[in-house]
Formats: sequence, C-alpha cells, structure tokens
Amino acid sequence: MDFVLWLGWVAAVTATLVGLPQAVRLWKTRRWDGVSAVNWELRLACNLGWFAHGLIIGQWNIIVTNILAALISVVVLWLLYHLFDVSLVRTLGIGVVVGAAMIVGDIWFGSAAFGLIACVPSLIGNCGQSVDLVRSRRLNGVSPAYLSVYCVNQVLWLSWGMLVHDSGTAICSAIICAVVTFNMAWYLLRYAGVPAFHPRPEPAGTWVTDPRGDYDEVALEKCSL
Repeated sequence: MDFVLWLGWVAAVTATLVGLPQAVRLWKTRRWDGVSAVNWELRLACNLGWFAHGLIIGQWNIIVTNILAALISVVVLWLLYHLFDVSLVRTLGIGVVVGAAMIVGDIWFGSAAFGLIACVPSLIGNCGQSVDLVRSRRLNGVSPAYLSVYCVNQVLWLSWGMLVHDSGTAICSAIICAVVTFNMAWYLLRYAGVPAFHPRPEPAGTWVTDPRGDYDEVALEKCSL
C-alpha cells in the first residue's frame, strides 16, 4: 500500500470516528449545552454529498467513511432532538435536501465547484458550532475529543486531497480546517475560564456552572427568558 492510499484510509477512519465521541457524550450526559443542532443537521448533508462525490471519483475511502459517518450523524441528531423534543423527520429532511443539492452541484459543475459548494453547508454548520461555543454559558454537552479528532481529520483530508490532485477535497478541507481549529482553540479558552461572550439567557432554576460545565450544586441561578 503506497503512502497516498494509506493516508486516504487514515483520513477515512478518523472521519468515521469524528462524531462518535460526541454521540457517546450526549448518550452518557443527556446534556446538549454548547452543541449546535444546525451543525449536525448540515453534517448529515455533507456526509451524503461526500458519499456521492466518492462514487463519482471512484474513491472507496470517501465512500465508506461517509456511509458510516452519516449513521453516526443520524444517532447524534436523534439524541439531540430527543432532548429538544423536535420532530426527527424534519431534522433528517434538512440534511437530505441539502445533501441532494450538493450531489446535483457535483454532477453539473465538477469536482472543484463541488469543493466550494460543499464548503457552504459545512462552513455554516461549523460556524454555528462556533457561535454555541462562544455564547453558551456551559459547554458540558460538548465532547473535546470530537473537536480534537475533527481538527486532525481535516488536516489529513487536506493533505490527501493535495496529493491526489482532488481540488474539491483540498479546497473544502482547507476552509473547514480553519474553522474547526478556531472551535478547538475557543473550547480550550473556555475550559481555562474565559466566560461566555454575550451569553444567552437561561430558564429559571438552572444550576450555576463554570465554563467547563462543572455543576455548582450550592448556588441556584434564577434567570428568566
């Protein structure tokens, strides 16, 4: 197995595992604080779009990873919307519709154009996660392992895309890499004690926590919407 093929499969494996820590975190804690639902809706769309792109360019590392990643995205969305008490059908519908639009763009305009098209939902989703990391009072729903693996994965895809001259992968990965690196850095700042910026109001009777999401069971904050 040559280096490029090996790198592509390493990127594929890490891409498959990206969402798993977040799914486990939500399952264990039943807390969604700091997690962007929009991000995961659009991640599903990207999984579907990249799956089709892999079929078009004949790259099994893209095909396999996005099938498995889509399943994990569905699990995360199910957990989120079980907590939010919102229709999962509507949530999955957003991902399917946006994913279908990405596939049409890939077929009509080619790989380079697809790279730019794919950046749009991915960039919006990750920027949505950025907003939640900046404004949420607590981050106890966010998995730091998810953010870390996501950063590494985008670097791997960028390297692979450049080596195989797949402009779509390289363009999209370069842009998303910058955003997810910011998300990881901001999470670390919040963990170090940086407070939320323009924090969202919370319902009455929520537990006061520090930015890391550790509960202070002594004080009970009384807020109103």
